[in-house]
Amino acid sequence: MLKNKSVPWGRLKPVLAYVLMLFLIYGCAAKPLDLSLVPTEGMQVKVSQKRAQGSVGVVPFVDARPVRHGSDNAKWRGLIPGMLWIEISSDIPETYTAFSHYESKPLERASSRAAVDILKRSGLFAEVIDLQKQPLASPQYRLTGVVYKTMVNETGYYYGSSIYAWLLRVIGLPYVSFEVEYHIGLSLAEADSGNILWQTKIKGAREDKFYSVYSVSNGRDGKHVIAWNMADIFAEEFSLHVAELQAVLAEKGSAYDSNGLKLFVR
Repeated sequence: MLKNKSVPWGRLKPVLAYVLMLFLIYGCAAKPLDLSLVPTEGMQVKVSQKRAQGSVGVVPFVDARPVRHGSDNAKWRGLIPGMLWIEISSDIPETYTAFSHYESKPLERASSRAAVDILKRSGLFAEVIDLQKQPLASPQYRLTGVVYKTMVNETGYYYGSSIYAWLLRVIGLPYVSFEVEYHIGLSLAEADSGNILWQTKIKGAREDKFYSVYSVSNGRDGKHVIAWNMADIFAEEFSLHVAELQAVLAEKGSAYDSNGLKLFVR
């Protein structure tokens, strides 16, 4: 007697229907994530009540990043039975990410916008001006920046199950892990003379592992995971330079009591 060959397909239908239902329900419920590099409240700057005098204008940052990025063509390797994971990197994550949807504004613009927010929170200046929005303003100081690196390496997990990897991901097994590198240079100069008063580098790396398809959609503190990690690097690293920047301003006649200054808290 011949076996009914439709039985396996009949058993698979409820599973596929369940997977589709979860994606539809969760996809509709997911909230848009913040893609900016502006630090969250948990990364905010705390300062004394005394504020420095003078104004600073943040000039739109320059993009000096390499233009290498991965390709979805590399994902075919995940279809090979027995392949546990694959790694794909991108130096321009706002243009391409392999396993997470991240289409932010160009990161040199996002970086300068984050610098405006951080400077306002630091209390180092009486006025902080975004020269991208107010190009005709005449601040006392100008902050310039160069974005050197915004590398994102994503590890997508396939569990050796080829085309059936999504069946494992949908039940909550890890879908992707992130390695993020962020590197920019900052310079403060007098607007009138162009004399450079202060220079530094903001540089850091983060590993953020084992996100499910659901947790990567939720992000961290309302931000995309990539944006959260870059913002965290910017906030934490800038805090290390607040005291020296304050000392520079003190010499230029914009001093205030440094004993009351508190750095970023995470």
